Amino acid sequence: MGDGRLNARLIKLATRFSERPMASIPGACGDWAETQAAYRFFDQASAGKRGLNWQSILQPHMDCCTGRMAQHPALAVYLVVSWRLARLIRMGRIHPEWSADVFFSETEWAGAFILNKRKPPLTLPKCPPTAWNT
Repeated sequence: MGDGRLNARLIKLATRFSERPMASIPGACGDWAETQAAYRFFDQASAGKRGLNWQSILQPHMDCCTGRMAQHPALAVYLVVSWRLARLIRMGRIHPEWSADVFFSETEWAGAFILNKRKPPLTLPKCPPTAWNT
């Protein structure tokens, strides 16, 4: 964040809030002085005194992620595929009666059907199976 004191305050506040996530600011802080320090920290953003906003707080994390993804482009593809599969599995469990073509193209559901059945059937079904049966 460009200032060692703000970095230390951010870490301290994040620790306090993570220890008591449902507490108010005064409830999460240890005493009145720490509560005032928390409000002054948040005032940095509202008063425009510094570039203190969620973007500036997350910027170091974003920079590290961008650097890692530049070194390992397959990781980005893997994460997208993993996210899509997790979403599809969840939707299939919530709505097992939905047709597989809601989630997949014809080529995708046919491939999934063949993989799921272990033995390739002689003919694919004319209409897509349900998400549960894919």
